[in-house]
Amino acid sequence: MNYDLVVTADYANRSADFRLLDEHGVQAAYRSTDFGTIPVGRQKGLFDLRNYVRHYVGAGRETASVAEIGVCIAEEVLGREIFDRLYESEAHRTLRVQLPGATEEENHLAAALARVPWELARGAVDHPTLAERNLLVRVVHDVETPATLPLGLTDGECLRILFVFAEAPGSRPLAARLERQRLRRLFKREIYPRRRVVADFLSHGVTRERLEDLIDDRGGYHIIHWSGHGHLNLLELARAGASRDRSSGAEPLDLCGGFIPRLMFLSACHSGDILRVRDWNEFLAIAEGGNGSDAEPEDDGAPERKALLEEQPGYTGTAHALLRRGVPSVVAMRYAVGDDYARELGVEFYRALLAHKQPKSAAASLMMARQSLLDDGKHDPATYSVCDHATPVLYGAEHPGIELPEGRSPALDDRVRRLHQIGELTASNHEHFVGRTWQLAELGSDFIGSRRGEETTPVAVITGLGGMGKTALTAEALSLWDSRFGWLFMYQAKPTPLGFDATFRDIHMKLNAELGRYHDHVQSHRADAIFRPPSAEFSGREREDRLTANLIRAMKDEAILLILDNFETNLKARPESPDESGEPRWASQDPAWDRCLARLADELKGSSSRVLITSRRPLVALDDTRAHRVLLGPLPAGEAALYLRSHAGLRGLVFGGGDEERALAKRLLEASRFHPLLMNRLARLATGGAELKPQLMTALTALENSQDYEQLPELFSVARGGERERELGYLNDALASSIDRLIQGASPDARRLLWTIALANAPTSFSLLKGVWSGESPDSQRLRLVKKMLESLPALPEELQEKLKAMPPEVRAAVEALPDVPAWPDPTPLLRHLVAVGLVTEMQGLGDRENSTLTCHELVRERVHAHMGEHPEDRGELTDNGIRLAYAQRLEAVFKALRDEDQTTALEAGSRALIYCVQAEAWDRLGGFASGLITSARSPRLLAQLIPHLEAAADAAPGAEHRSSCLTYLADALRFTGRPDDSLPLYEQAALQARATLEGASDEGARKTWAKLAWITGNWAIALNMLGDLDASRQRHLESADAEKRAGRPAIFVISSELEALRIDITRGDAEEAMPQVEAHLAQVQDWWERYQNGETVADAGDPEALARALIGALDIATQGDRGLRAWESALRRTDVILEIKRALGRSTEDIAGTRMNRASVLRRLRRLNEAQEELEACLSLFEHDDIARKMVLSNLSAVLADQGDIDQAITLSRRALALAQQYPDPESRSASHSNLANYLTARGTPSDVVAARRHRLADLTYCLLAGLGESLKSTLANYVVDFQRAGEPGARMEVPRLAELLSDPSFGPLDDWVRRSGVELEVLQTAVDSALDEAWSFATSQIERGSRPS
Repeated sequence: MNYDLVVTADYANRSADFRLLDEHGVQAAYRSTDFGTIPVGRQKGLFDLRNYVRHYVGAGRETASVAEIGVCIAEEVLGREIFDRLYESEAHRTLRVQLPGATEEENHLAAALARVPWELARGAVDHPTLAERNLLVRVVHDVETPATLPLGLTDGECLRILFVFAEAPGSRPLAARLERQRLRRLFKREIYPRRRVVADFLSHGVTRERLEDLIDDRGGYHIIHWSGHGHLNLLELARAGASRDRSSGAEPLDLCGGFIPRLMFLSACHSGDILRVRDWNEFLAIAEGGNGSDAEPEDDGAPERKALLEEQPGYTGTAHALLRRGVPSVVAMRYAVGDDYARELGVEFYRALLAHKQPKSAAASLMMARQSLLDDGKHDPATYSVCDHATPVLYGAEHPGIELPEGRSPALDDRVRRLHQIGELTASNHEHFVGRTWQLAELGSDFIGSRRGEETTPVAVITGLGGMGKTALTAEALSLWDSRFGWLFMYQAKPTPLGFDATFRDIHMKLNAELGRYHDHVQSHRADAIFRPPSAEFSGREREDRLTANLIRAMKDEAILLILDNFETNLKARPESPDESGEPRWASQDPAWDRCLARLADELKGSSSRVLITSRRPLVALDDTRAHRVLLGPLPAGEAALYLRSHAGLRGLVFGGGDEERALAKRLLEASRFHPLLMNRLARLATGGAELKPQLMTALTALENSQDYEQLPELFSVARGGERERELGYLNDALASSIDRLIQGASPDARRLLWTIALANAPTSFSLLKGVWSGESPDSQRLRLVKKMLESLPALPEELQEKLKAMPPEVRAAVEALPDVPAWPDPTPLLRHLVAVGLVTEMQGLGDRENSTLTCHELVRERVHAHMGEHPEDRGELTDNGIRLAYAQRLEAVFKALRDEDQTTALEAGSRALIYCVQAEAWDRLGGFASGLITSARSPRLLAQLIPHLEAAADAAPGAEHRSSCLTYLADALRFTGRPDDSLPLYEQAALQARATLEGASDEGARKTWAKLAWITGNWAIALNMLGDLDASRQRHLESADAEKRAGRPAIFVISSELEALRIDITRGDAEEAMPQVEAHLAQVQDWWERYQNGETVADAGDPEALARALIGALDIATQGDRGLRAWESALRRTDVILEIKRALGRSTEDIAGTRMNRASVLRRLRRLNEAQEELEACLSLFEHDDIARKMVLSNLSAVLADQGDIDQAITLSRRALALAQQYPDPESRSASHSNLANYLTARGTPSDVVAARRHRLADLTYCLLAGLGESLKSTLANYVVDFQRAGEPGARMEVPRLAELLSDPSFGPLDDWVRRSGVELEVLQTAVDSALDEAWSFATSQIERGSRPS
């Protein structure tokens, strides 16, 4: 049964009438209460229970006092008749408390009665409460019809929820981070999979502008949850400039832009004023989850405080105001509530409201949440205050009218915004991050702000000593605000500075590859690309400034967040002259960065993009008037207490140990001065076991005996001026010296292991580290395995014995020549020590330690390098480059082993190996795999990351021999990233360098040089082909064949080069003339292959891999000839043979997919459309990150769809294929894309399609003429013949656009650029176009006159 309790308050006489009505509205009981008879102290407990318990109840009597207040409510307020009626049932029921007049400002008694915890009423102190007997209380008031109705839900719309975590600067640190994490986990795991719900989170420095901006952008929210500081019916917001902005009554609805939510949840935590922590007792009280001192908080606004204290506690008045403005239901706190209770109450409330299989009403959800928190099987009641359960109450409707749409939330499909991942910039990697409330609030209000608010500064710089948590703060900021941005770009300047060109190139490549707004703009305005390679006409400062302007344009166009972490690596060693404040500042080593950062700060104002930089040192380019400066110092005492609370080891030491342990913890915290990294290092020693205790005591004694220690201010005082400088100086020295002592305290072997980890240029796996630590190359370890098998030969299977006996003599000799196993100690215990003391960070992988990842802090890296420089005896026989080379050898072995099985992992390993080789100046090692890596890495993104290292190698390589190789590696990478024009001068330089070594070379040396020239000219020919210079390309292939002969190489290499020259003939349309030579070469290669398969040794065939590549290449060229001759059955047979060979050789799925794509093209010609479609759809998923191959798949798939009659989809895919083709200067690919699109537009035939088709047909023809694409030109002219025939009768010629008109169209900008680069005059090209069109028109006219029409 449900009841109504109608309360009529007479404030003047301090009395109230209570009428209990049953569910039919019939009065069941009555009581008139004179509050003047209730003692004042007891009234404090009735109307403000939390403060009553806090201020008037002695320690240990809290529970008993709350029970006494419950008896007072039952006997002295409600009276026995009303209480007994409410108490008699244990069924779930609701008491609706009606308070007419509660919203009248002069009726303070009615307002106070809204705060009475009715559900705590009990007949005796040892009896259950009404809440424990399943009574739910909700409060209602007189509510007028609102002018605006609450927000409804339209068909297909998601339920929208906004969580506001409003912490203004100066507020006490809340555990808001944990609350956000718990709520996000609930929504992701339990709500999103089954409900069409979207939750947004707004946190730190929440200003009115940010709140209004988000609500307006979303079109309002159905539920708003407000978590943060609030009391006296005030909600806290922030203002730009680090001040507070308090909102009262229904003011929050004024920020909602007219969108009234259906439910608001107001979670007020403890007082919003920061309490000054004055001593250890207060510090430890906060660390235990308490409220610190009862002393007056720090505040200069005494008059304002006096006025506030005359108001009411909690949120009851705000709830009343919201109901009057039209919000149907409000969950609010009668008084402030503890952080832990508020967090868990919110999670359990939304679990019941949204995640339950049968979602509950707001009233039932609140009851279930409260009951869940009382269940000691689910929660720990000891962490909650005795008053917490009486704090939340529902105001207004039991059912707020929330519709909960079924289905999967679109939030689970949110696209990837971070275009690359950096582990250190992920919040999950900073488990002990707490506080930094001031800094986050300042970033939220002054830096993030509203999307285009002029109140914000678009560039922020976080500075502070090493280890203060700059990267951790950035990771937390990213987790809070990354959804504000369309794209996130993150770069770390370690271990080497960020290159200006490399960074801009990477941003351009990644943003362009997303095929979004930036891609479309650059297609039409090529000069606006964020990266353009230097040239004679575009170089130096002019180029750098234009690229910066282009970046700014892109960031104004889209919301982009750019992170530059550890930027101090980019700065000069010495500061510039101090600025007006006397503070030294540092300039960048590359002035282009300083100019760029200054312009970003000046010109991004008013945009939605932001730049966040971390640096140990202030930047010259960004003074405090230009950028928002966040200076990180040690944690404030209140936040350090939260750190202690979150750190299991320290917490156990302080609260779980005896007096000695607690004294040690205090000593540790005193010495750390609440510096995060120093606290962490000392805490590891303190909690790492008895064996580390001596190191801790030595470190503490050394810190306490340092000359600055005695001059430091008292720990809980506020350091100012010179005191602050002394404290920072002490911390800088203390951190370095503490790390030095940890390094010195490790064994020599542990120091060497730490040095090995520090030399890794990325987090490294334990298995890789173990291999490097072994001191043996992968080849030596394989030989050692063979030796072990030989020693136990009789026990092995017969087949394996025979293989070992047939081992080549040179391998047996290498086995016998193996030295003894290097006597390196087991790294596992050494690593265990390094992790225990905090010198190494270990991130556990799946399974055992073999899968863990290891890294060290930058400060540790710096200190161990310094130690090894000062103590060369600790190095032993090791060197920096020797360790880097060992990493390279291991990673190269992974690359070669996995190249044909797991290409992604192989390429990642190979890329890292290449970087190590360049750093170690290991030019011979680099030559062993660099070419294969670049050839295998089809992804332009991956290659773009390698280009800066290849450029460094080309600059640093000593001598013509190594330099020619490095120039070729760089040229190949540029070619594969779609920049063949940039590769041509590098190939030419490489060839000149190589030829220079011929003079005076020995016969053997000359042969090696000619072999290298064959490689260089062969790759050079491919670049020329891509650019459409077929004559030059064919000539280079023939030069390559000649160089192979001069090198004395097997005939297979000569034939391969000659076949590539014949491929050019086929491309030019001479398939009929070329095919006899192709067939002859193919027959020779097939004969060698069959003999090799039969076990014969064929000298002319080279090694098996070279023979296999040659056979596959010969078959592919023959297949291309079949295509030219329209011999589709023959083309299919040859393609199937290629597939069979690749599968037998275990080629990678990506390699096989390329042949499957070619097979699909042939199947389509044979009208086997379903088979072709299946092949292509399988390839599409395999080429997700390979734009070139993906373009070809899309082109072929669009042709299949067109043949099946789905012209609309064919056009869509064709446009996507053209967009990809235009990213790379391959005229044949672009020509084919324009041709396909023209065909499909013509087939659809709308007037606009016909106009567009003619423009694309002309683009196709232009590419064919410029690049000499003879075979493609035949198809293009045939298409024109058909177009002319369809256009009309004799004498009526179809209109074709003029070239000048076409090239002026921005959408054909890539063609315009191509024409300009070709150097052909436009008039000459137009004449060639007219001639080709005349030829097609003449043939079409003759066909029309004979009565022939196209089908």
